[in-house]
Amino acid sequence: DEIKVIDVKPGSVLYFPSGMWHKVETVSEQSLSINLSIVPQTYSQLLSNAINHYMCVHPEFRQPILYNDMAQTH
Repeated sequence: DEIKVIDVKPGSVLYFPSGMWHKVETVSEQSLSINLSIVPQTYSQLLSNAINHYMCVHPEFRQPILYNDMAQTH
């Protein structure tokens, strides 16, 4: 694996793909480095969030489950 050194200027943005190893060093005393990772949702997370939203919007799903009442009806 080849090591590359990339010098960026103030206000620059550097993008690299997810999982890429990197090391950040500053050449001055004042520096700010922000690392932002965006992780896509899975289908199960999307479906779970949709169901949760639906249940939060409809009051009947926010009622407590009364186990005593359920036992008496069966």
